Amino acid sequence: MLQIIPLPDRFLTTVAPLSAAAWKVAAEGAPGSAGCIAVDPGATLVGLRRMLVGLASIVAITALAREQKNRVAMGGALMISGLLVLALGILFPVQFKDKVLLGFIDLKGPLEFWRSPVPAPVQTAGWAYLEWVTSGDYRFLTDLKLVGDGFGSYISSNEFAAGVYLTFPAVLAMVARMTKQRLPFAVRYGLLVVLLGGGLWVVGGMAKSRAGCASLAFGGMVFLMLMAERPATRKAWRIATALAAIALVGFAVLFHGHFAAITGWWPGELQTRLASLQSDGRVIASNVAMRMFSASPLLGTGLGSYGSLYPRMTDGNQVWYFAHNDYAQLLAETGLVGLALVAGAAALATLAYRRFLTINHPGDRLEPLVAWPGLAALAVHSAFDWNLHVPANAFLACVLASLALASGLPEDQASSRRRFRSRFEWFACRFPGYALAAACSAALLLLARDASSDDAALAVRKALAAVQLAAQKPERPSAVPQLLGAVAVAEQSASRDRLNAQLALLLGQANLRMADPDSADSLNHPFGAAASFWFRIASMRSATIRGLPEPVPEQLRPRR
Repeated sequence: MLQIIPLPDRFLTTVAPLSAAAWKVAAEGAPGSAGCIAVDPGATLVGLRRMLVGLASIVAITALAREQKNRVAMGGALMISGLLVLALGILFPVQFKDKVLLGFIDLKGPLEFWRSPVPAPVQTAGWAYLEWVTSGDYRFLTDLKLVGDGFGSYISSNEFAAGVYLTFPAVLAMVARMTKQRLPFAVRYGLLVVLLGGGLWVVGGMAKSRAGCASLAFGGMVFLMLMAERPATRKAWRIATALAAIALVGFAVLFHGHFAAITGWWPGELQTRLASLQSDGRVIASNVAMRMFSASPLLGTGLGSYGSLYPRMTDGNQVWYFAHNDYAQLLAETGLVGLALVAGAAALATLAYRRFLTINHPGDRLEPLVAWPGLAALAVHSAFDWNLHVPANAFLACVLASLALASGLPEDQASSRRRFRSRFEWFACRFPGYALAAACSAALLLLARDASSDDAALAVRKALAAVQLAAQKPERPSAVPQLLGAVAVAEQSASRDRLNAQLALLLGQANLRMADPDSADSLNHPFGAAASFWFRIASMRSATIRGLPEPVPEQLRPRR
């Protein structure tokens, strides 16, 4: 919450110098201007609301999962989800140029099949090209987003891989539960290994997700380690899992680190591969996040700010909306304070894991096994991708975190009632829970409004793309009626969502497109005046807004 409180410029410069510089540029150096740590407060508030709902989900599911019958039911639901994710991936692979998901969802862009200005960032491959759109004597930047490669029910194959390793351990756990005391140990163990191999084939062979395949393999090792009943087998799997963890951490450090000095130590072919890793887009995106962190290390730059700051931190005509490294993006957006909060959550999970090992005999760990392997795989994959920003996978992660926490709690705690000695003690113990419930209820209502704003923004982007397409193909019908209808809906949403800078920006771009392009100054047209109003609102709501108009350079203007 500290990230959205307005602060004096002098204090803001001390705690968040990168944010202070961005707000100073946005205010055009006006003396006495104030800003906040979040460079886009509206996006940060959306992120906070989503985190509150995620926290509420974890609290509620953890309470339910203390009872074994509920754990079994949730494990069964995850098993069904895992089978569906795998089946849809096998039945509906997506061809490169077709870009059709599940046989009927077209991912292609209206202008080009492989990039599009229409979808939201989370519905793309995670990055975009920046290109100019000209309207009369003005032009503005637009994001041509790279569309996802698609696989099964997921827009991206890497996200599909995460959907598999978050749910597939439930399939293994339920198979182990159903075959217990029905099959010999060796046959049962071999069946689980074959099933795991099948999952690896779908993720690595069909979806071609390298990081996802490695994460699933690591999660499978954790699963086999935790279900091992014989001491010798358990010890062997512990050693193998520890070695795998060391290797994966070492590769992550090598992948994201600056290793130019040690490139010459390796043979020629390996030197070439190491050099190519340095130019990998994920490495560059992660390094940008670390530069953001080093510029504002204490409290970061605000949740949801990475994509808006990326073009200012690097050269080129691309923007990456996510760092493809959730750890680096966490540091960039929340700083050391956010890292401390996550470290506290990790410590809580570690204590739950130790209790889980203490109070559960290996032969009785089948229900809790749906959680820990998936979380271990997610911890690996988060160093190379952005699955915690994908709503479906983020929700699955919350469910697994809840089941993991509940697996270390004795069942009789569910019915225990504390006796309070005074009303003050009752208030002190109950108030945090009631405050959390009230905050989450408010967050749910506001998230419904956010969804309405997202729909309005999508309608405007579709209409803007239709206008561009009509300009390229004069035989097509005019897209102006579609644009007028989208603007009317978006204006209503903007009146309710007063901190949404992106919606205000899109309204400005839409009005500019409807202004008379043949006038000497299209911003003096009635639609141009509306465009100026919305552009001014957008620049006040975000210090890093991208897409404001600027005059077309004289040498690029067409002759009239």
